[in-house]
Amino acid sequence: MRALALVLVFLLPLPLAAQTLEELMQRLPEGSYSDRSEVVVAIGATGDTRAAAVLETLGEGELHQSKADGAVVRVIGRGA
Repeated sequence: MRALALVLVFLLPLPLAAQTLEELMQRLPEGSYSDRSEVVVAIGATGDTRAAAVLETLGEGELHQSKADGAVVRVIGRGA
């Protein structure tokens, strides 16, 4: 039984290293959906008071990365 528990521990995904909200936001625009879901969980776990607003903005599809400088920005009211 201990061997099974040990195997399961190694099969579980490793948590993201402790990072700031800003560092995690930089990781959002890239990677697969599963990669981003790990970052979303990590953002929620930061305890940063701004995390909820960032996740809401992401959910609304308004979080984008600037091509000019790589900054993560909220884009609202894009013209049709």
